[in-house]
Amino acid sequence: MRFLFRELFKRLRIRYIILILLVLFTFSYISTFSKSTINMLSNEFPLDKSPNPQATEHFIKSMEYKNYILNLHRFVDYDNFLMRPLFNKMNEEYEKGKSLLPETSAEDVYWYVILYRGIYGIGGIPDRRDMSMAFKTTLTKEEYKKHYEEIVDKIKRFAINDFNYDVPRVTEYKFDFMIDLLNELSLSARGKLENYENEEKYDEEHLRNLIYIYIQYTKNFQIDIYL
Repeated sequence: MRFLFRELFKRLRIRYIILILLVLFTFSYISTFSKSTINMLSNEFPLDKSPNPQATEHFIKSMEYKNYILNLHRFVDYDNFLMRPLFNKMNEEYEKGKSLLPETSAEDVYWYVILYRGIYGIGGIPDRRDMSMAFKTTLTKEEYKKHYEEIVDKIKRFAINDFNYDVPRVTEYKFDFMIDLLNELSLSARGKLENYENEEKYDEEHLRNLIYIYIQYTKNFQIDIYL
């Protein structure tokens, strides 16, 4: 009997040691990854060059959670329950940053695209073709109508209310992000159709929005437009 207890204790002790090592390894990996992520984001988005450093600090924090989400996404889909705490923190930091911006800034639109493009499929297909949270598969017709108006508003603000954050990660991607938003506008215009009888009406509305946005955007870049 003593022998059996001794053997059982040894096996349990080995498993306990293995469990402790796994926990320590996981904690060490998370800590190292967190530090490297913070350093990377600090280099890409230096606060001293931001026109709104307090807001940008929260946006960078939301990007930190986005990187955690991307790494976890290797193993589970976006709608997995393990993702929820990370999404909550990412969204919370984004909203905090947005609330600290002046009305004339469109910096939140830039961060909206960089944070959510690969999750919701803004202007294209989500990362790893994971459609679990994509607008295309989750929004109803009524929700698409609201989404359409929100995208129009974001594009207009992005075209008119620029923000002078002179770092490569921002300046080199502004135009690409505008294209993503315009593509999303086109997708949401189709997505909100009740039936084919309304298609002409929405096409006209969509065209008017595109013309207005195009003129404002090119004016912002000091390009002469002749219609």
